[in-house]
Amino acid sequence: MPCSVPSRPAPIEARDIDDSMRRRAPDPTPGTADRSGWCSEENSRKARDVEKSGDRKYIELSIPNVEALFNRLDPSPFRSKDLARDAEDFIVGWAREYGVSARLALRIYVTDSAGKDASEMVREAIHNFFAYRAQLTRLEFRRVMAEGRVGLAIGLGFLFTCLFIRAFLPLGGSTVFSFLSESLTIAGWVGMWQPLQTYLYDWWPLRRRHRVYSELSRVEVELVAQDRRASGSGS
Repeated sequence: MPCSVPSRPAPIEARDIDDSMRRRAPDPTPGTADRSGWCSEENSRKARDVEKSGDRKYIELSIPNVEALFNRLDPSPFRSKDLARDAEDFIVGWAREYGVSARLALRIYVTDSAGKDASEMVREAIHNFFAYRAQLTRLEFRRVMAEGRVGLAIGLGFLFTCLFIRAFLPLGGSTVFSFLSESLTIAGWVGMWQPLQTYLYDWWPLRRRHRVYSELSRVEVELVAQDRRASGSGS
């Protein structure tokens, strides 16, 4: 079940994470950028060599153990933990690259062996995390649209007031009246800028992000044991 917003603690930002964990997630465009990933060179190689099975597309990453996938400063229970920021960016970047219409699967190569119970907990934790992110994004979308409605009412009222005052200015008068007339018209439409931006541009990135998070909250998660010697030779 997705975590409820009020009961989930706020994510704790890491202050002492080493430089390797601060590196940005790889560019999700296959084969076009350096993929010195957030875990290892082998993780970069696996992510670049994306496996396609039918219409299913795999997001692959390699980690030393399941704990490396999560924010080590988050005190929440395992099933409610936040993903590490670089891991989240890596997964979301590939999901956006493939698009929400694709059937996605997440394959995680783990060097240290993880039992069946660990696999179930990791799957549930990933689903809960992205379901929580989707819920937050949906709330953010509602907030933006509510602010847009308020801004639209204020903007229309201000525009009507400016045009109403402009109607009482003498036509063909002095330069001062012409300047005031044009200024009122411009000011009225400038007051409409914020609500127009909300309804034309601000809502659809949130909608798209919500769709990505919703898809990842149901993604198939597979943990694959990786031989330690093979991992060492691949890096």
